[in-house]
Amino acid sequence: MKTVAILSQKGGAGKTTIALNLSVAASLNKKKSVIIDIDPQTSITQWGDSRNKENPTVISVPASRLSNTLNVCLNNKVDFVFIDTAPHAEQSSLMAARQADLIIIPCRPSVIDIRAIQSTIDICKIAEVKYFIVLNQVLPRSNLTHDTLEALKALQIPTVPVNIGQRISYINSVTQGQGVMEFDPRGKSYQEINNLYKFVVKQVKSKS
Repeated sequence: MKTVAILSQKGGAGKTTIALNLSVAASLNKKKSVIIDIDPQTSITQWGDSRNKENPTVISVPASRLSNTLNVCLNNKVDFVFIDTAPHAEQSSLMAARQADLIIIPCRPSVIDIRAIQSTIDICKIAEVKYFIVLNQVLPRSNLTHDTLEALKALQIPTVPVNIGQRISYINSVTQGQGVMEFDPRGKSYQEINNLYKFVVKQVKSKS
């Protein structure tokens, strides 16, 4: 079983969007996938309630029950677990980080967001877990994307070689209880999430 935590101490970065779409990508690749929602807002749990499919399974638990829940997943031969975390919650984020094989940190392309991710990176370093930044809500043909990537490179912060665009399909798919790969199988968002999933798979396999 591989565990991927989606972390960001900043609100509005897109943790839930990334977590649910990666879990759907895993399920479409015939992997038994679970999302563990430790965010008290339970946004991803509400999305799970609106689905009519068993895979991925969404489980809402307090962070204190995370380890036990992961053991249940392991005993049930789950392939992938994605942990959706809360912003501004260092203790629960650290608990998730310590249980993860890989951490993905969503970040919008702006100087403010780059500055805000440092506290999340500090959590990753304390937990001693491999992490990558993924640029999210990227506008097409924007210099901000290039400038943000250059700034991250200068700071020697590892980034995913895939950007997630600001597309209406990400919003519409959630309202339908779907991931974008289900909602728009011919769209650019499909390719973005599929490429991000492939990157995640490659990273967790390299850890084995």
